[in-house]
Amino acid sequence: MILQELANLYDRLAADPEIKIPGMGWSVENVSYRIRIDDNGRTTGVIPYVVGEGKEQRRFVKRIVPEHASRTSGIQPFFLCDNGCYLFCLGKTRGEEKFSASAALHKKVLAESNNPAARAVLAFFDRGPQAYELSSDDAGVIANTFVVFEYAPENKLIHEMPDIARLWDLYRAATASADATKGQCAITGEHGLIARLYPQVTGFPGAQSAGASLVSFNCSAFESYGKHGTYNASISETAAFKSGTALRYLSKDDSHRVSIGDTLFICWTDGPTLRPTGVITALLGFKQERNGSRAEDARTLDQVRGDLQSIRQGYAPMPSAPSTKFYMVGVAPNAARLSIRYFKVESYGKLAENLIQYLNDIEMVDVKPASLKSLLRQIAPLGEGAAIPSTLLHGCFDAMLGGSLFPRALQASVLMRMRADHASRNRWDMGQRAALLKGCLNRQIRKKSAAGEKEYTVSLDRENANQGYVLGRLFAVIERAQRAALGDGVNATVRDKYIGAASTTPTRVFPRLLANCQNHLSKIEKMPGKRGMAVGIQKDLDEIVDKLNGNDGLFPRTLGMNDQGAFFIGYYQQRQGSFVRKEPEEHKVVSSVEE
Repeated sequence: MILQELANLYDRLAADPEIKIPGMGWSVENVSYRIRIDDNGRTTGVIPYVVGEGKEQRRFVKRIVPEHASRTSGIQPFFLCDNGCYLFCLGKTRGEEKFSASAALHKKVLAESNNPAARAVLAFFDRGPQAYELSSDDAGVIANTFVVFEYAPENKLIHEMPDIARLWDLYRAATASADATKGQCAITGEHGLIARLYPQVTGFPGAQSAGASLVSFNCSAFESYGKHGTYNASISETAAFKSGTALRYLSKDDSHRVSIGDTLFICWTDGPTLRPTGVITALLGFKQERNGSRAEDARTLDQVRGDLQSIRQGYAPMPSAPSTKFYMVGVAPNAARLSIRYFKVESYGKLAENLIQYLNDIEMVDVKPASLKSLLRQIAPLGEGAAIPSTLLHGCFDAMLGGSLFPRALQASVLMRMRADHASRNRWDMGQRAALLKGCLNRQIRKKSAAGEKEYTVSLDRENANQGYVLGRLFAVIERAQRAALGDGVNATVRDKYIGAASTTPTRVFPRLLANCQNHLSKIEKMPGKRGMAVGIQKDLDEIVDKLNGNDGLFPRTLGMNDQGAFFIGYYQQRQGSFVRKEPEEHKVVSSVEE
């Protein structure tokens, strides 16, 4: 189904006049230089491609050129677009063989042409390697970068001339059908030529620089019925090209991709506009396009923030029809192969409902809307995106896009990071982690539909009697009392020393904490102008302890995973809701559109 949808996507891309996508026998490559030749085939200039300025500067352009198949350790020349090793006999390994192979290919394709540019290319190879025409600087850079030919008299790229392009198409069709295997395509159901190799896709982090394949058979153990290689998949050349080209297009466009952990997530739609809306890309963590000015970027970000607020309030600002389908694929590279780890298809209408529910579930007081990628960074050591556990990604995306439960492992990971990063001096975002816990618990509560079990609210809920939630509130009040009595110069706060034990084995630490809290209250009462604060803290203590009186032994011996999650929710909400003087934020929440 994935290959079929990618092939269908290619057809829609090809039909869009604003999108340049290669046809059969062509591919998009990064070209760094153009080699200008005259009628005699003599090199008259080496001109670099430079785009942009400053940090945005790139020393290459994307060009549609004759197809570049996968190139391994053997010798395989490319037509009219290749590196200096093949065109100028540069490099230390088999340079003469590479030049000779390239010359032979160009003579096969252009031998019968009377086009002056074609004759100039043949003359170029007849002259032999022209490395002597290059400066040492030019020779050093074009050896490993792609260059194209420019016909000097007309200042045109030779491979883009209609006559030359037609000759390449004819040559490729003839060579492809010479020893091709025919059969029924497993994607389209049509009979035709079966692809020997699936197109290589480049640009995946962790994959080989030469590219990786979505369909491959590299061992006889994976083959059957006497078939070898990709013939076992029975994919036609046309379907393989279309699906592979569409995947290449999506993987290189920042508006369609986001990398989380070791997985690259790619999404698209089947509507008139192939790009997901700004709301979806913001919530997932996709990078925003930067084709315009910084002012335009700022306006775009403001628009997305407004859309996020609207969808939170029950509105779905999606320009596509509700029936428009949204596709997401999670791809993980492994050297020369790509594996599918996630695939999701959902209509925009259902997706909007799920996103609204997701935003409601993770909404937390004083926490700005954050992308899923930003939230998942909260469970990674040191907040490193590459360290996000890949085992959680599938379930988290299903929870966001499909409305399912959050993975149990996500809740366990958040709690582990809460306890590991407990010290107040550590830079971690308590609000985002509490928001994740709230989302996990609320979905479990709705799933169980247990009578009397209450969902957790956005802000402090004084009526919530969950023992974990109440103990978290109590811990926050105790911490407030210590801070008020001793100031900010304490080397190790209550949180630094006891929050891990308090959230797991309350009976071991809370009696001692309450005793110390009374000492702090006595000190606060004696401080000028602080008597009212002491009264307020004591009132909160009395209220919270009163909710615990119904428990056996006041403090439970241990807290289960759900109660531990409730503990941190209560702790965070009590801190945000009861401080007279709000403490400085420990860590600014990253905006969803800023990742």
